[in-house]
Amino acid sequence: MNGAVDAGDRFTVAWVSRPAGYIKDQVAARVLSLNGATKKITPLTSSFFAFINSSTNDTIRSLGMSVAMTTRQILIAAKGEINRDNHPEEGANTPTEVNFFTVLSHPNPQDDPTPSVENAQRPGLSVSQSAGNITVSWPASFTGFTLQSANSLTSPVTWTAVNGVANNSVTLSAASAQYFRLIK
Repeated sequence: MNGAVDAGDRFTVAWVSRPAGYIKDQVAARVLSLNGATKKITPLTSSFFAFINSSTNDTIRSLGMSVAMTTRQILIAAKGEINRDNHPEEGANTPTEVNFFTVLSHPNPQDDPTPSVENAQRPGLSVSQSAGNITVSWPASFTGFTLQSANSLTSPVTWTAVNGVANNSVTLSAASAQYFRLIK
């Protein structure tokens, strides 16, 4: 079994199945939704074969699947044998255990609720100097960031966490040049 989840609490599960009448394994899948408030799972699709090349003959199979999804598409990849002309009744015409995939439209496509990095607000660092010390700070409304420093920006750069940060501010000796960044 393999699965993937999207940013809207919907998930796809895929598994290898050998339904009645089939001689070889086939990849089946199902798309479901989780309601976080009620903790209830609701099917968005019935179980389905992920590939048009599902066949009851003894030459086509699919197995070893992997699943990925977005809020608009679902990708299922697998290994097996297929008929490249999409005529599974004619048997496989690929080498054994070829890699293949299918991309499906999401049964309930939605915009991705995840904020984009381009639109995310980023704090600016302020640096002030007084009596041989520097104070590095950023706005209090930006929480969860770690201040890091490096002595050089020559590759490879070694960033280390700055100790003593409190309330998004730290005062350090200005004795040597340092470079700073915030990470989250």
